[in-house]
Amino acid sequence: MNNLKKVYKHLKKPIKGLSKTELTTEKVELGIVDDLNKIDNSSQSIIKEVKDRNAILDKQKKLLEKALQNIKKDAATADKLRDKFFDLEDKYESAKQESNRADKVLDSTSKGYENLKSSVKTLERKNEPKIKEARKNIGLLDKLISNADKMAKELGVKIPINQYVKTLQNLRKLL
Repeated sequence: MNNLKKVYKHLKKPIKGLSKTELTTEKVELGIVDDLNKIDNSSQSIIKEVKDRNAILDKQKKLLEKALQNIKKDAATADKLRDKFFDLEDKYESAKQESNRADKVLDSTSKGYENLKSSVKTLERKNEPKIKEARKNIGLLDKLISNADKMAKELGVKIPINQYVKTLQNLRKLL
């Protein structure tokens, strides 16, 4: 912000001892900061969206595991009831009805499992473009932060890039 004020002050009236090179350098610094801000805003949005989706995805995966356990449990129940049907001829009608009921529960649970599985795949596909964009932003942030560091060293100034480094680290953790 201080550099920006200097640039505006110098644009209004030239000061002795301030060369064109310094003004050009400050414009370049401001351009890099603007680029970093744009990428940072985009990256923050990506981080939030992917974290939200990952939270939903984690919940869906837990439900998927529970559904698979329920399928196994219901399948075992259906098998047990079918065995009972064949073993107990005197209770034939009763056992047959229970077996059919267990099969319906198994079908229902299987459909629920397939729906959850489809939902998980859809969420994973929706995350792919954001993850791709996050990888792209990682590369751009690396490059721009490196350039900003080099420029700061060459010019003997300090460019505040901690926020951008933190965003870069968050993006890397996310992937």
